[in-house]
Amino acid sequence: MRFNKLKHVECPNGLIRMCFVLFFCCLLLNPIHGQQLKQCNLPDTLAINTNLKLNAVSFRGLSVLNKQVFWCSGSKGVIAKSVNKGAHLQFTQIEKYAKSDFRDIHVFNRTTVLLSSSGFPALMLKTFDEGQTWIEVFSSNDSAVFIDGIDFNEKEGVMLSDPIQGKFMVYLSNDMGDSWQLIDTATAPKVSMGESAFAASGSCIQWLNKNSFAFVSGGTQSNLYVYNVQNKTWKQLPLPIVQGTASQGAFSFSQLKNKGLPYLVIVGGDYTNDSTTKMSASIGIVDLKDFRVIASVKGFSYQSCVKAIDSNKFLTTGTNGTEFIHFNEGTVIDRLSLKPGFNVIGMSKNAQLIVLAGSKGRIAIFEKD
Repeated sequence: MRFNKLKHVECPNGLIRMCFVLFFCCLLLNPIHGQQLKQCNLPDTLAINTNLKLNAVSFRGLSVLNKQVFWCSGSKGVIAKSVNKGAHLQFTQIEKYAKSDFRDIHVFNRTTVLLSSSGFPALMLKTFDEGQTWIEVFSSNDSAVFIDGIDFNEKEGVMLSDPIQGKFMVYLSNDMGDSWQLIDTATAPKVSMGESAFAASGSCIQWLNKNSFAFVSGGTQSNLYVYNVQNKTWKQLPLPIVQGTASQGAFSFSQLKNKGLPYLVIVGGDYTNDSTTKMSASIGIVDLKDFRVIASVKGFSYQSCVKAIDSNKFLTTGTNGTEFIHFNEGTVIDRLSLKPGFNVIGMSKNAQLIVLAGSKGRIAIFEKD
């Protein structure tokens, strides 16, 4: 698979700047050769408004609707969107929510988008007119509520909040996020003191199929949790990823099918020590059919988000770098390391458009040639 088409980016203020090639790595006989990352090289001085510049914004939410349309969300109430594969980016601060950190976003269609803000007060906003107006569809004045991520399977939504009284708080929606109901936690596994989830990229919780979802945790312990909505049953699996302190654990996962069997690739590490590769494993691979860990991979720095590209390749990123990884039966057989790193990855169907976003308002694009 090749991602190597270069084009310019036009900024909202009408100035045209060329996107430049940050990396061109071509490895002969390498199954992931020819990858090319181009960054929307927006200047630090780009003003979102008179009081806010782009380099003050950190993007953690990202949703790619198709090979043309994507939205990002981030700190200081800022959102960004493009309807032409990043050729033009529109940045907006939702003024009423300028103190909100929108760490996750879901784009339903060209007009309808849902935002979630993690910190106090935890809330969700929804637009039906491409972001011209926003309404609150969820809010909580409980300072213990901290939204780690949201995900949707068409109209069915799931939202994860940090544990309260030893239980993760999980909400469900059946109307595209217009309303939310807390599920009964009576049978949910009791988590250890200091265990929580990470809102680093909005990808710690995801639907596995129409009847079940999963999420990963970190802190004092790192686990994979799977809930069957229809049967109301839980499964829990300890993960081999580095853990033990508040900054360590599993941060993200992506589902893939290899030889017809479902697997999860799970990534994490220690965000306070994001450059080290000497810690215990920061990547794990889980066989979902037998519900067991089949591999733990060392030698990678902290990674906050992962997306499967096909049955044996995935893209992962963290603040220290980005990796293309090719594996077979749980063993990494090839990798391509790129700089810089980002917080989050978004991908369209069939990986026709891959977008990465991170700190200082940085956005980069892989595009299928």
